[in-house]
Amino acid sequence: MVRYNCNVQKYTDSKSILSKLPNIELAIGTGNFLQGAKIKLEYVRLLQYFDQDNLFCSTENHWSRDLVISNAKKSLRKDQIGIVIGDSARDILSARNSDLIVIAVATGSHSSSELLELSPDYILESNWNHHELFNAIENILKIESING
Repeated sequence: MVRYNCNVQKYTDSKSILSKLPNIELAIGTGNFLQGAKIKLEYVRLLQYFDQDNLFCSTENHWSRDLVISNAKKSLRKDQIGIVIGDSARDILSARNSDLIVIAVATGSHSSSELLELSPDYILESNWNHHELFNAIENILKIESING
């Protein structure tokens, strides 16, 4: 979930690095409606990096975050790994309900100790940097390749 009060440079740096990695496909799953998600992504200069088919948003008929994340998971190919990066309890629980890996980031209204209570696979503190994010992703990929 991208928030208006985020550090724009942090997200831009991370996204530009992610977009250069092979075999990485980015998607957004959000409780926002499509137009709201686009406004937020545009605000942090990230909209250009996401394919329209990879924006999983609420609709009038499907507003449940669980359903949004479930739909994102259904879009994965068998050879893809889904990782939810979220800053709230709802993000973590929705990821768990869809059997997805979750990286919690303490950048929202929840502290890292509150998020840890929900047992995310990884947690990044509010001052995280892209190196920490990539280390978490790399560790996830190593574990998944061993288990896979």
